[in-house]
Amino acid sequence: MKNTGRSKAYDKISPTARLTAWWRAQSGIPYALEIARAINAEETAKKLLGSENTPEMAMLSVPAIEARYGSVNYALKESGLDRVLEIACGLSPRGLEMASNKGLYVGTDLQQISAITFPVLRRIAKREGISEENLQFQAVNALDKEQLGKAVDIFKGQPLAICNEGLLMYLDNAEKTMVAQNIKDLLRSSGGVWITTDIAYHEIMFNAIKAIAPGSAIIKNAETGLKGVSQVTGRDFRDNYFSDEIEAVQFYKNIGFTIREFPMYNGDYRLSSLSAVPVVLQAFIIEILSFAKVWMLTPETPSLNKNDQP
Repeated sequence: MKNTGRSKAYDKISPTARLTAWWRAQSGIPYALEIARAINAEETAKKLLGSENTPEMAMLSVPAIEARYGSVNYALKESGLDRVLEIACGLSPRGLEMASNKGLYVGTDLQQISAITFPVLRRIAKREGISEENLQFQAVNALDKEQLGKAVDIFKGQPLAICNEGLLMYLDNAEKTMVAQNIKDLLRSSGGVWITTDIAYHEIMFNAIKAIAPGSAIIKNAETGLKGVSQVTGRDFRDNYFSDEIEAVQFYKNIGFTIREFPMYNGDYRLSSLSAVPVVLQAFIIEILSFAKVWMLTPETPSLNKNDQP
């Protein structure tokens, strides 16, 4: 994986939250359509991808985003934890779902995007009668351990699940390390797990697409659309690729995590967006999504050296 000398203007990544919201809106995810309309997400999607590429990108991206969202929820359920802190939550409806079921959810994101997204989510929560004690938001840069720690403090030392989707691929080697170290240190204090789809999401997805016959046309459309995303954000996740999944997993193991993996899609939950995909492509898309994974990371217990032993 190579590092680049790009700008550290992380707020430039924020438009991707609107793009993701537009893709979620075309699935059956609760609240997703209302959220997308509230911030005119479709306009941003067309600006980022180009109007001519939007339908082709949506054909694969909508099921992929729905599967990504569903797989994080699946892993959260597997963790047994209903106290959740989401990093770079953007316009995710996850907090509304969790808080309505009496879980404690804290959504975090950068200051600039938070000023736009958090009011939208709070308005829906108020209308739905969702308690502010169960649904909280804070402006946080995950590379800032102090900011992240203040958000974790809301859980009062209780074990929690930290989750994210669609963030790490925009960070370079040093940034990934910093975020992972921050999460590891905080979870060692409180207990809990880190759930993410980002360890090798695009590495796996693009390799899977290339390996299947109809993939070349999809790759071509994806490359064109992603060029627009890169121009707006100033970051191209392909600059941050690991050589393969093995390298990616080893990277996080070296930081000090044990890792458990789940398929991103194995038929355990319904992908409502598949109904909008031509029947001849549905099996192809399911095959691609079955390669992708969601990971549950648990900090290893630090080993004592001889001088530390009693």
